[in-house]
Amino acid sequence: MARTPTVTRSIASVLLSVLLAGTVSGCVQDHTVDQWRREKLQEELDQLAPIEGTYRGMLRKGEAELGALELSFTPRIGVVPGGPSEKAEGQPVLTARVIFQDLEGRIALTSQDSFFEPDSGRFEIDLQLARASGRTERVVLGGVLSKGVLAGTLEASGNFENRADFTLNRAEKTPLDEIASKISPKPWAPVPGNLIEGITEFSDGQSTPARLVVLEPEVGPEEAFLNRFAPIRVVQLSISYGDAFRLVHEGALWDERTRRLVGRTRLQELEISTQCSASDRGGKGEWSCSHEVAGFGRTAVSRFPVEGAVDDGSRRNGFRFRRQGELALPGGRAPQRVWLQVTRPANTRAEELSELFIPSPERKVTASLQFGPEGAAPEELVTVVFDGARVDLRAKTLDATAQLRAVGAGSGSIIEVRLQCTDFVLPALAQPGTPVPEMGCSYTSTQLGGALGLRFPAP
Repeated sequence: MARTPTVTRSIASVLLSVLLAGTVSGCVQDHTVDQWRREKLQEELDQLAPIEGTYRGMLRKGEAELGALELSFTPRIGVVPGGPSEKAEGQPVLTARVIFQDLEGRIALTSQDSFFEPDSGRFEIDLQLARASGRTERVVLGGVLSKGVLAGTLEASGNFENRADFTLNRAEKTPLDEIASKISPKPWAPVPGNLIEGITEFSDGQSTPARLVVLEPEVGPEEAFLNRFAPIRVVQLSISYGDAFRLVHEGALWDERTRRLVGRTRLQELEISTQCSASDRGGKGEWSCSHEVAGFGRTAVSRFPVEGAVDDGSRRNGFRFRRQGELALPGGRAPQRVWLQVTRPANTRAEELSELFIPSPERKVTASLQFGPEGAAPEELVTVVFDGARVDLRAKTLDATAQLRAVGAGSGSIIEVRLQCTDFVLPALAQPGTPVPEMGCSYTSTQLGGALGLRFPAP
């Protein structure tokens, strides 16, 4: 049966509608994937528009004017890289530029990802600043935007006490250098310690005049800006004992919150840690420092200021110590007289202070033994010299070795001798009033079958 024209037209209309619907559906889908993302991104970018622009004004701490401050905000689209099978995407980013200028200079810093909330007007700029030592510190500027005015604070992380305030106007057209020219000199003070005379007292009771020197090194613009607000500053700490000896602590850290200064240095391959505390008793700055040596603990303390400190120089003096004893001979023979002499030349100032800071019980000396019968002339005595002998003040021992050439023998005939003593006390290096007991020594030689005993009665 044949279809009527009306039915045929209806079927054609349905087919055309289906084809058109498919075409329109494809267009809508393409719009959703591409255009929707662009529209969404533009919408998010528009939310950052209220803060766009440049704001200028004064940075203050209380009544003090620290410097001129300029904040500039630029909304932009940042690119987020895609994976191997993904396209890169965009996201809204708020770039902030911070310019600070005072009487000493000008610095410009940039934050690539700042924060702004359009509903509340709250904003935040996070700056990560690096010191020359490699230490990184954080400075945050934050506040609220209202009617073209930014009101907020600048704070170095962990230093609430040094927080500064600002009120910046977008309508302010005055150049930044003109604003900066109206401020008073900087109100922040340097580390309170420079060329202060004092005294260092050592663990053995000795003392010597000292001078405290704290220097703030030349730094780059970022670190100079950081030093205005950060609680910790990097300085050079020196304890000077004249031209011959100084303890120099590079990269010492001064903490304004605790008023403590900590530094480390090395002496004779050992680390010395110095910790100083500053006070202001009676309006007069005072310092107290302790010095600790790795493996020895606290070996000295220093105080500043102290007037009229005196250096007696006793540790620098050389000495000559001589004792007479007897040498026991084998086979029942009568003992021979023996003399032991220990000497050391005068120390330099640096050697003296090294010994005081690092109170090692060992000391190097020159020892010598002289043997001979009763009544023998000096030229008839046999002398053995021990260079580089070691005295242990704590164990009260003397240990020395020497190599001698046999008389009339060839160049290969070397005799090695060794001297070991116990209950050995050197009055020049012992605490005042220390008794000198009887001392016993053992003398061995590669030419002797056994050790010879030496006895030195108490003086």
